Amino acid sequence: YLGLGEILMQEFDYAEAEVAFLRAHTILSNLFAYSLLGVLARKYRKDLALSKTIHEEIQRAYPNKFVSNTISLAIVYLYESKNKEAENILEGVKGKGEHALELAAFYSIARDTQRAYHYLQRCLTAYRAYPAKRRQILEYVQRDEDFTNLRGYLLFQKLVKQK
Repeated sequence: YLGLGEILMQEFDYAEAEVAFLRAHTILSNLFAYSLLGVLARKYRKDLALSKTIHEEIQRAYPNKFVSNTISLAIVYLYESKNKEAENILEGVKGKGEHALELAAFYSIARDTQRAYHYLQRCLTAYRAYPAKRRQILEYVQRDEDFTNLRGYLLFQKLVKQK
């Protein structure tokens, strides 16, 4: 269910992704699925309060140990105009490359397009040997609402034309 939910999110089928993550969380007590339900609460349901509640619950239980959730909570803080809190929560996360795409989303929402582009490039570099995956990431970034600000960045536009 977790893998299915991730695929459905990439396809922007948020309603079905929510069902898959709910099943993964309910049946398997999967923490990542619960965190992704928080992401869907923000993106699909537009329920910032529910998203914040889910991410804060996980953050309290696993402080700074679940990086994806930490970044998601920071994004919620951005939407609440709590930029200082958002930056503070990411203090221990900034150097971690395996979450580059999530950090690119964070900085795009924060309107720091230079850093958003930097993290996107870092993500794409990790998939240098996999051109199809790189194209998939670029297509996702062109459609996902979290990257709206990045799409207006000139270097990003050039990158898309090169793909």
